[in-house]
Amino acid sequence: MRYALRFVFFISILAPTLTMNTNASQGGSTASKAPSETVIGTIDYMEQLGGYFIRGENPGGEFFIVNQNPAVLKGLKENRKSVKIQGYTTNQGAEYFFIEKIDGKKYKAAKPAK
Repeated sequence: MRYALRFVFFISILAPTLTMNTNASQGGSTASKAPSETVIGTIDYMEQLGGYFIRGENPGGEFFIVNQNPAVLKGLKENRKSVKIQGYTTNQGAEYFFIEKIDGKKYKAAKPAK
């Protein structure tokens, strides 16, 4: 029963990611910019949740990365070290995070395949 509840929770979070505007997911201007925030945590991956996400330590929680760059995020996931992530939440909700910097270095989303 506990696993069924977790599955329903994750599906309810996944559904909006599947319908998000593709410009927002690629770092386009449709993501409304909120005040800058800092999250300290690790990068993790779950295909069922739409890919890479931040497993927050401070503040705690899970933040789904809107502007994913698998080449960068895969290395951070494998490293499993905590990183300082700067960015902002989007109009999709507080759990959708648009990354601007990781450990003080500028971060850019992956370019879409042609």
